[in-house]
Amino acid sequence: MKLLENVASHLPALTHADPVFDLLTLCNFCILSNVLDPRTYGFPDLTHGQAATETHILQRQQHDYNALSPADRRYYSHVRGLAINLIHWVDCRYAFKDEDNKIHKVSTVAETYLHRQVWAILQYKIRTEKANVQGVANCTSKDLRCQIELLFADCTDDLGDISLADLKDKDNSLNWEPDFRLVKFRAPCDFKGTNILSWHIILTTLFGQNANL
Repeated sequence: MKLLENVASHLPALTHADPVFDLLTLCNFCILSNVLDPRTYGFPDLTHGQAATETHILQRQQHDYNALSPADRRYYSHVRGLAINLIHWVDCRYAFKDEDNKIHKVSTVAETYLHRQVWAILQYKIRTEKANVQGVANCTSKDLRCQIELLFADCTDDLGDISLADLKDKDNSLNWEPDFRLVKFRAPCDFKGTNILSWHIILTTLFGQNANL
């Protein structure tokens, strides 16, 4: 019995809002894993820190060519799908309530939180460029913006529409602590995520039988 109790010891206890936001933070990291990986802005035939040629840049613009292997891309797609599924799972069992007792769907809050963190990351990149601070090689704010746009173009229904046009009025902090209380539903609502088996079938169809997930 003690062994069974320890099996779930690493899982967050969703008893109030903070653990749920910790979970959403992890989901954001998984969703943005491709965007945040330095290899996304590198090339397989360049050593670390070596400047890209015009040919490299053109290949990236036209074909999203970079140093990530096909296996890495499949892995990030799968992890992103699991994170989105987890958000849907929490959404059908819990909700947030603000100080005015207004109910906020977890999926809606998760979308807002993701957008805020994306804006903060992009603004940070823009500030470091203006300060002439060296960051990831071959990654400009324009390149970062392009990867973000590609991500949201692929997952618009689940991640929502995001505007990167004007960041002046956007919050520039990764942290967000709204005054929410957690509410648990008496019975789960309909699950709107993707069945994991179906997700594996989709990836296998796209990438072949070697999609080891």
